[in-house]
Amino acid sequence: MVELLRIAIPNGEVIERHLPHHEITLGRDRANAIVVDHPSVARWHVRFVPEFAGWAVVDLQSAGGTFLDDMRLEPGVATPLEKGATLRIGEVQGILTEVAGEHTDNEPRAVQSADTFNVAVQPMDRPIKPGDFGALTVEVHNIGGTAEDFQVSVLSLPPAWVEVKPPTLYLSPGARDEVAIIIRPPRAPEARQGHHDVTISVASRLRPREERELTRVLFDGYVETTATVEPAEGPGDFVLSLLNSSNLPVAFDLHAGTDAYGVTAQIAEESVVLQPGQAQEVPIRVTGVKRPLWQPKRPHPIVVTARARDVAANHELRALRQRPPRYPWLPYVLLTAATGAVILAAWAFEWWWFES
Repeated sequence: MVELLRIAIPNGEVIERHLPHHEITLGRDRANAIVVDHPSVARWHVRFVPEFAGWAVVDLQSAGGTFLDDMRLEPGVATPLEKGATLRIGEVQGILTEVAGEHTDNEPRAVQSADTFNVAVQPMDRPIKPGDFGALTVEVHNIGGTAEDFQVSVLSLPPAWVEVKPPTLYLSPGARDEVAIIIRPPRAPEARQGHHDVTISVASRLRPREERELTRVLFDGYVETTATVEPAEGPGDFVLSLLNSSNLPVAFDLHAGTDAYGVTAQIAEESVVLQPGQAQEVPIRVTGVKRPLWQPKRPHPIVVTARARDVAANHELRALRQRPPRYPWLPYVLLTAATGAVILAAWAFEWWWFES
């Protein structure tokens, strides 16, 4: 196995160079072992140093700097260069890889930019139920003349829903391999029922080339609704609270009633349509004749129903209506009269005692 340094220039040219077993430099100057004629590259930009376990890279006080996986290198300090890491030299990118065989020369090879890979997507044959998962298969075929690294990603779905296994492929010339894209939509209203477009990107890590494939996946529907009546017991009106936690719209037919004599319950809306994630409150007006003075005070049940039209999401709720007293001020009047009668009787008894 020998180390191969592949360098991609913004104009589309790719330079490949087998690294020898001694130090070499890279820059614009013709005296460098690897010459990269680009304005973002310094005359003497970096030095590659062989080490026991691999290679190290040293920035030679360049103006544009040298970056290893987005980390800027400290000038003059040797930093280990791992295989597969992205090295950015000005606006030029490089990757160190291993290839089989032995190199026969140390001259850089220029690779022309052209169609170097094909992408095929095997569509999903079943819908995905939110909370479950499904998988797409992506095949990448390297039809170019050099080995390449490819980055596979999904652009049109939230990143938390997608897992790419593996996210990168290293393919020799003529080789092909598959990537599994696992899609896990959450059991939440955001994962709407229906078809969703999935844009798959396959990009070369060296040359400025990207293939995008569009496919569609189908999310299954689920129903999850809640309904409550507040307060559970009281003398006034009530409120029906509905929440649609499904990933599809749900239409409800509403009704409120009671079997109590002289009491009526009227709901403000006879039907509502809730979109995924939507909540709504519906007032319930309770009216009735005042109870006679001799009738005992007792609660009466109010029955509220919310029946879904096309899905199994029916709710039947109960609340207690406490009927108000006939004369709310009467107890205070009777108490005051009783107190006055006691005082008057005491005064009359005292007067009779002294007179007799």
